Amino acid sequence: MDSNLFTYLWPLFNLVVLLAVGIYYGREPLGRLLASHEQQVADSLDGASNTRAEAEEEFERQKSRWEEIEEDIDEIRRQAEQARERLRRRRRRQAEAEREHITSRVQDAMRRERDEAVEQLREEMSSKLVAGVQRAVSQLVSPQDHRRLAEHLVDEMEDAS
Repeated sequence: MDSNLFTYLWPLFNLVVLLAVGIYYGREPLGRLLASHEQQVADSLDGASNTRAEAEEEFERQKSRWEEIEEDIDEIRRQAEQARERLRRRRRRQAEAEREHITSRVQDAMRRERDEAVEQLREEMSSKLVAGVQRAVSQLVSPQDHRRLAEHLVDEMEDAS
């Protein structure tokens, strides 16, 4: 049984010796390695914290800029609406002036046409009246009466001159 115990204890002894040697010689390098790793982790956390703070600052700057842009857009929209309204009013005034101008020209043309029609009607009526009077006079006045009237008119014209 001794050999059996030795068989089980020897690997255990080897393990203990190996651990003792490892701890004795490896403790300092392992400590430095862990300290270095701990420092790297701390530096990474500090860097991440700084990066996060910078990112938050940049986010706030961008948010502020975005709000300024939205205000600018609102101002541009307001100005565009005012310009559109001014343009609409100006076009309406122009259309009204054009309408008044056209109305005036149409009324002038209508007056001229009416005056021309009245004048033409007067001329036609005058010529028809004169023709009718001539027919009536020629039927009522004999050629001798007609000659006497003509002579009388010639005498009046000579006296007038």
